[in-house]
Amino acid sequence: MTDRIVKPGERWATFIFDGVDCATLGVYVISNSGTYTTTLAPSFSDKKTTVTAYDGQYYYGTQITGQKFTVNMFAENLTYGELCKLKAWLNPRHIGKFILSDQPYKYYYVKPTSVGTLSSIPLSTVQTPANSILGDFLEGDPVYTGKFNITFETVGSAYGYGISYYRDDLIYDALHKYGMEVYPENYYYDSGLLYKDMSPSMKWSITHNGIYNAIPTYNPGDAKSYPKYILRVQEDLSENAAVFFVNNTTKESCSVSLANLKAGDIEIDFTGQSVKQGTKTYYGRMTGLPISITERDLVTTIPDTITADIEDIYKTEYDTIYVYDIKDEETEETYKVAQINEMAIKVSLDWIGRYFCINGNGGVKIKDVDTENNILVLEDSPITYNIPAAEKYKDGNVLKRAGFECRYIQINEDLAYVPKEPKVGDVYQYEGKWYMYRYGEWQETSLFYHEDNFRNIQGKFEPQYLLFGANILALDDIQIAGMNMPQFTLEAEILPRYL
Repeated sequence: MTDRIVKPGERWATFIFDGVDCATLGVYVISNSGTYTTTLAPSFSDKKTTVTAYDGQYYYGTQITGQKFTVNMFAENLTYGELCKLKAWLNPRHIGKFILSDQPYKYYYVKPTSVGTLSSIPLSTVQTPANSILGDFLEGDPVYTGKFNITFETVGSAYGYGISYYRDDLIYDALHKYGMEVYPENYYYDSGLLYKDMSPSMKWSITHNGIYNAIPTYNPGDAKSYPKYILRVQEDLSENAAVFFVNNTTKESCSVSLANLKAGDIEIDFTGQSVKQGTKTYYGRMTGLPISITERDLVTTIPDTITADIEDIYKTEYDTIYVYDIKDEETEETYKVAQINEMAIKVSLDWIGRYFCINGNGGVKIKDVDTENNILVLEDSPITYNIPAAEKYKDGNVLKRAGFECRYIQINEDLAYVPKEPKVGDVYQYEGKWYMYRYGEWQETSLFYHEDNFRNIQGKFEPQYLLFGANILALDDIQIAGMNMPQFTLEAEILPRYL
């Protein structure tokens, strides 16, 4: 196949169906009169009825019935062999995943429902005598160039499904994409997903029997979803072992029997309403309403810094968030607050009860808001590290930069130099991945990409001070309680669903 002008993955011009990028077949999406068609809503039907002597009609709800995607295509110099591949790819019995190049974080299950004819221009490749081995004239092979259209329709569910849960999973670096021989810059898609460092926790430790533990949960999709929970238990369970879930946001509650299951991982799947362990699947162990997660609500994002024009002469960069401890003089209680730079955003009383997510803290509830001083008062748990302001001399020169202190540690290939007793903010890299010690464990991070981040002008390593952006968001108020259960860890898996 000859090199094509349009490359796989090129935004607006390509898509993937059943694992094949259309550009590899020599066909591309083209605009119609300078515009692109974007589906704003799926196909749906309303359930309504009229009643005699009643003016109007009763409404019983809306059913999402499916989605259609119509793409206008252009074929570029297809050989007959390539034309045959195209026909096979668009077989009307073909069902596969459909991924749009401008939305690489989700897919739909679709099949072709309409394939137009190829209005082709009669062209051929011409092999001249100078390029022919025998020196005689040869007619060129026929090639197909022209326009056609395809309509895909969703099969089964009308919803799209998330390929990624965090925006960090969608990093594309310039080194791989463009072959640049410089330190790669990161490219992020504005997908509506959250950065992992600014996201709620998906993992909890459940220690108490008979007491509800909060597991507030976020659904990054824009349609209702059902979670899957993985319980990790260290000992065999009794015949009376069970867990109870309640979602106070959706008013759903459900009990799940875990009777006589063995130590190890136990999967509770609210989509299939099943309990799984190893190769065995159990049904009929759920009582009540399956727990669902409401679609994502409005997320308020606070950037790490802002830049302001000073009298339209020069620009100055300002830090936006400081987290520090305050001691109540009356109760002598110490609690954390987050002070927000008013130039970035004004805090709102509507934020009370929402969650403040920053620096991998997994989300901490906002229990009060001081609108006069633009301060958020945070609950004690989980831990939120202090992010102090800069320390300055009396003459105004900086003694210590603002931010969270991070220290780079060089290690060898067998990890022998990873500290046995690490300090908060220690950082190392191993096999291309970066790790930071936070909240009692080494966490993978995408905050760094090269050790030179930590070198000063003399080439020596020195601490870096990170400033963090934050998200303010509402979470579903989900709680879990164990009955006749040992201590266990709980990890959530949520498949984002998109319209």
